Amino acid sequence: MWPQLQTHVHCSRCIRNDGTVMKKPVAVVALAFGLSLMASAATAQQGFLPTAVAGEHLVPERSVFADTFLLEYDTMVVSALEGAFTRDVRVRAVVQPSFQPEYAVGVKERENGFRVFCLHPEIQLWAYETLNMMKAGSIRNLGSIIGPPTDRASETPKELEKLEASLPANFRDVKIKSGDAEIASDLARLLVAIWETMLRQTRYDKAAHLGFDGVSYHFSMRSDHQNLAGYVWSPPPASTTELLVKVVETMRLVCDSDVSDIGDQLRAQADALRGRLQQ
Repeated sequence: MWPQLQTHVHCSRCIRNDGTVMKKPVAVVALAFGLSLMASAATAQQGFLPTAVAGEHLVPERSVFADTFLLEYDTMVVSALEGAFTRDVRVRAVVQPSFQPEYAVGVKERENGFRVFCLHPEIQLWAYETLNMMKAGSIRNLGSIIGPPTDRASETPKELEKLEASLPANFRDVKIKSGDAEIASDLARLLVAIWETMLRQTRYDKAAHLGFDGVSYHFSMRSDHQNLAGYVWSPPPASTTELLVKVVETMRLVCDSDVSDIGDQLRAQADALRGRLQQ
């Protein structure tokens, strides 16, 4: 998703096709450096970048060798959700919604079996990136993010102060909620097989698409001494990637204290996705 600019605009983020993310709050004025990343002057004037929407496959993850845009943000998310990257994790997905906290889900293999897990911060970590952009002058005001929309530059210091006061001094101090649930070994192995099948089919899209808001789903795993990774942004309905996303969203339920068993729902979704992949 990198050669072509893939970006969607939402209250706080635009995503480019190479996997980079250009965060852009609603009612916020971005500096010229952000606009220079747009595919053309015409799309820049409209306030969005071309977005590659993968339907039947994942697209390659962004790479620091291609672009370092928002590298600090992605690094922060991975650091905060470091529990999803331990050696016992067989597969994982890190999710970056437009308006809600980021989260990670996956399958861990333990000596006594397999467990689905979920991790998510209490607040959206993107707020720290917004704060840094405000301090750097990349954003003049927050508008509808933390209050009534305003175009008055004089409001920026007040908004900056308000946002900074609402956040822990360090993102590592943000509380991470977690949950997990045991699943049958055959179901866990099916999920691992699905992840690997999807990841090994990862490829670039030939054409870019336009979109607004949405969610980025980053999938990864280690297999046969290889680190496999790919992602999709808000897949279209009834697509193969949407079936994969539904699996992720069901795994997310284990973060809810009142959810104790997702096995049946997860198995039905995994079986449906396996059937699609076997066609």
